[in-house]
Amino acid sequence: MKKSLLLSVCLAFASLSSFGASLASIMLQHNGSVTMFDPDKMTAAITAAAKGDTIYLSEGSFVGDFTINKEITIIGAGQNSKISGNITIAIDNTPTLTTHMLDAVNLNGFTVTVSKALNNLKIRKCFISTIKATAALTDLNVDRSYINRVELSSYYKSGNLINCYIYEIYSNSSGLQNTLNYINCNISRLYQYNNDCMRGTFVNCIINGYYDTNGMQNCIFINTLYRGFTISNNSTIQNCYTSDFSFTKYTEEKTNINYYTVAADYLKDNNYVGTDGTIVGMFGGTTPYNLVPNVPTVTESKVTVDTATKKLNVSLKVSAN
Repeated sequence: MKKSLLLSVCLAFASLSSFGASLASIMLQHNGSVTMFDPDKMTAAITAAAKGDTIYLSEGSFVGDFTINKEITIIGAGQNSKISGNITIAIDNTPTLTTHMLDAVNLNGFTVTVSKALNNLKIRKCFISTIKATAALTDLNVDRSYINRVELSSYYKSGNLINCYIYEIYSNSSGLQNTLNYINCNISRLYQYNNDCMRGTFVNCIINGYYDTNGMQNCIFINTLYRGFTISNNSTIQNCYTSDFSFTKYTEEKTNINYYTVAADYLKDNNYVGTDGTIVGMFGGTTPYNLVPNVPTVTESKVTVDTATKKLNVSLKVSAN
């Protein structure tokens, strides 16, 4: 059943791609059957879905500003699956999710907000402007994604962001708990709006800078490459690289070096190695950063019509990731 369903999904997307990217489509997989929706009908697709269903998005643009109120998965085709609007996650009864909720979708310029208590939210290979929680969020897991802003609050109870690009980790609330771990991440800046309101554990990360005048307090830094700020005595520092290292390869081209975009090969050549034996930053670890979708991808397709037999002839090449 699973193989035949996957073939149906691939056939449908191949047919769509043969007619051009303008035919963006939403595909709901439910109980072994597939239902198609127009790109502005995401709410209708979610309403028709049941717990455990999967919604697939083709390449193209989709209308956002919708709420996910069920334990479902939305899988796109990577950065070319563009959702133009915010997503609110609001599921009753504090469920513990068992699969990825968002996978390979592009929300550049838009926000994902968790507004009801939730456990084990998984996001993978997405492009998201802001992630924030207005209700208790336990075990947030973000993998190989680009996040413009992680907006901290007391609602985060635990979580890991792994092999991610993060432009900004933002906090303006004092008394936060040290609940989020950033592992193999490239971070442009830590934005601490008020004194003593930044928390986090940073392992094998690159941190380009920060915004505040009081130093970085109550954080844990392990095998982290950082510049432009002072780590105070009540933070933990283990085997870190500070801003006194030189990037001679780049000084001829740049006066101000943006460390979080430094090439992986240069980090490796200069032995900036983390505790896992790979280079610090998002290219380290066992699953280096990339935004290729975690679904079989149609690499070549052809659809022809046999007018004599009144049949469609479909030829596909599919690569697994």
